[in-house]
Amino acid sequence: EVVIQNDLKEEVVLDTEISEALKKEGAFRDLVRIVQDLRKQAGLSHSDTAVLIVPFSQEARISEHWNELKAATNLLSQESGDTLNVKRT
Repeated sequence: EVVIQNDLKEEVVLDTEISEALKKEGAFRDLVRIVQDLRKQAGLSHSDTAVLIVPFSQEARISEHWNELKAATNLLSQESGDTLNVKRT
């Protein structure tokens, strides 16, 4: 919703350009959501630790965010595999 007030003395400009930093943050949030969904499908609780199974095609993306992803999703380590998945430790 856009509200226009003609009595304002200053103009407000909204920058809608998506920077590289915002793109990276969005990619990280998507990754966290995917891993949390995999944890849920595996029947893991928030306190359960897990290992992330990472296919070769996604290793670079995971490595870029590994420390933050590990902390946000209670992962202990990562292993190579055929599909992105989690397993209980």
